[in-house]
Amino acid sequence: MWKNYSKELIVEGDCMKGKVRAGYSLIELMIAMAISAIVLTAIIGLIGFATRNMRITQTSVDLQNQAKDIKPHDDLCDGRKPCRMG
Repeated sequence: MWKNYSKELIVEGDCMKGKVRAGYSLIELMIAMAISAIVLTAIIGLIGFATRNMRITQTSVDLQNQAKDIKPHDDLCDGRKPCRMG
């Protein structure tokens, strides 16, 4: 059915008997570009989503670490209730 002669492809079949076909058609290239654009858009969206979630998680961890470093209110008052600051 397909015969390869140098750089040209000769198609032998019912509808394209003996016609020379060299390369891809414009429609094939446009379809390939559309599919590539959809895939790249999805990948970029996922990267943006992951980056946003990473920042939120890192902020949460930083706040938790800062909260651990703060002395409890009872330690400042030596356990006395009510505590007057200053």
